[in-house]
Amino acid sequence: MSYVILQTDKDSTTPDDVRGPYDTRQDAAEDLHYLRDAELHLRKGVTYQLGRVEVEK
Repeated sequence: MSYVILQTDKDSTTPDDVRGPYDTRQDAAEDLHYLRDAELHLRKGVTYQLGRVEVEK
């Protein structure tokens, strides 16, 4: 199981970018917190969501 961060721009209905994969939820959550904090200061209208994906090896 891996985690990703989905980035959606202001006027979009589907994710525009995917960051990751992250090995642990904690790693993804730390990056997500950083991205949301930066977004709060920059006010670009981007939203971020944490997603979980199954990675075939």
